[in-house]
Amino acid sequence: MTIIIFGDSITNRADDQTGGGWTSRLWSKIYSDFSQKYAEGVVLSKHSVLELGIGGDDILGIENRWESEYHTRVNNVDNIEEIIVGIAVGINDSRLELDTGKNHISIEDFTNAYIRVLDKMKILKLKVFIVGLTPVDENKVNPCLWIDPPTSYQNDIILKYNEVLVGLAKKYKHNFVDVYSILQQQIEENEPISILSDGLHPNADGHELIAQQAYRSIKSML
Repeated sequence: MTIIIFGDSITNRADDQTGGGWTSRLWSKIYSDFSQKYAEGVVLSKHSVLELGIGGDDILGIENRWESEYHTRVNNVDNIEEIIVGIAVGINDSRLELDTGKNHISIEDFTNAYIRVLDKMKILKLKVFIVGLTPVDENKVNPCLWIDPPTSYQNDIILKYNEVLVGLAKKYKHNFVDVYSILQQQIEENEPISILSDGLHPNADGHELIAQQAYRSIKSML
C-alpha cells in the first residue's frame, strides 16, 4: 500500500521537530499496525507514505502539480498493491489578504478547482481521503504580518472553506478527516499553545492529533 499526500506546510512537517509531522506520524502508526501481520522486511518494501507538501501551497498549486508528481512516484515504485491519495489543502486559500480585502483564493474558485482535481482522480479510480482544515489562534495571526503580503487568518472564514470540503467529501463519497473539531476542542479545553506553535501551524501535539484522525480514516478504507 502506498499513500500519497498532497498539501501545504502543515503536510510538510511544519513545526514538529520531534515526530516529523503528521504524515510521518501516520506512517509510524501504519507500520506498527502492519508489522503485526507481516514480517518486518515486507512492511518496509510494500507500504509507504509519500509526503508531497509545499509550504504556502493552495488548491491551484495542487491542481497544477498533482498529476505529474503522482505518476512520477507511482512509476518509480515496484509492485504497488494499493494506492490511496490524500488532499490536505485550503487554509492558505482562505487567508484574507489585507492589501486587497479578498481571500487568497475565492471560495468559488477554491470549490471549482477542488472539483476539477477530484474529477481527474475519479477517472483514475483512486481511493481518496480529504483532510479538513485546522483552527488558528487569531490573537497571533489576525493579522499575520510575517507573511507577505500582510494577511489575516480567521476561524470563521476557515470554517466556510472547511464546509466546502465536507460537502465535496459527501458528494464524491470520499473519507473526510475532521481535524478542525478535534483541534478546536483541545484549544477550548486547554490553550491554543497546547496544539499550535505560532498560532497557525500545529506543534508536535497538534500533528499527533491530525495523524490519529487520518489513521482512523485510512483504516476504514482498507
